[in-house]
Amino acid sequence: YIVVDGVTFVTETGSAAVASFKSKYNTLPIDAGLNIKPEFVDVENFASIAALLGAIPDVLLPIDEEIDGKEYIEKQIYFPFGIYSIPRKSRISINALLPPLATNETPILNTSNIINPQNIKVSRDINKYFYNATVYKFGKDFVEDKFFAGEIIQSADSTTRIEVGNRPYEVESDGMLDNQDTRTYIQAVAQKILARYQYGAEVFNIEVLYRDGLTIDIGDTVILDGVGAGITDSLNGTKQFKSRVLETVNKSYNLFDGKIEIIAVDTSYDLGLRYGVIG
Repeated sequence: YIVVDGVTFVTETGSAAVASFKSKYNTLPIDAGLNIKPEFVDVENFASIAALLGAIPDVLLPIDEEIDGKEYIEKQIYFPFGIYSIPRKSRISINALLPPLATNETPILNTSNIINPQNIKVSRDINKYFYNATVYKFGKDFVEDKFFAGEIIQSADSTTRIEVGNRPYEVESDGMLDNQDTRTYIQAVAQKILARYQYGAEVFNIEVLYRDGLTIDIGDTVILDGVGAGITDSLNGTKQFKSRVLETVNKSYNLFDGKIEIIAVDTSYDLGLRYGVIG
């Protein structure tokens, strides 16, 4: 059946009727867009991330030539706002640099569902998942093809503690305008980037039982409970691993032995704190 507000239908019998419907996301002209069918897009997660991010600054992106839509969206729309593309549930989806919102359904990985906990691989590489500064260029003049505004935020503590020189997270945004809303948003995103990457995020390779790993998808947060797993806690300098919130960045199956390998990155958010949304 059809439910429509503000419209009155006239009942007719014995006559054929044709109805067409347009999605609220279908806003571009007929000859524009990527022509992707809705079933290939994780619309629910897009809406969820948008609600969590709240208002974002206006952008201006004039397009006067044919472009690679996927690359352009990821570089000019996602990346500057702390959003990144992920494959999720076999569909196009996104995630963002946000505090983890743990719920009763957040998976907990512990000795009951981790296969050979003593074999968990923990790595940290300054060539990946490590940044000690953020550099934003925006306010572009499309006539001169130059950026006339910038925002640089440096982590003094990271620069002093890890002496490897400057490792900036660089963003060149063609669409961000030079105004206070943009600068405030950039500063907020920069703090999230540095909170996660200023000391080099640790990466965990974990094998879990099929029944527990099957429902974990890329982009999901999981809680790693290391009690009894024999994992050294590098953050606290002890052999008693304190539970952490990790973000799943990759996942692979082994159908022969029923094992699922999860690669997860430390989010650097304190599990003892509570993050939530107030509306």
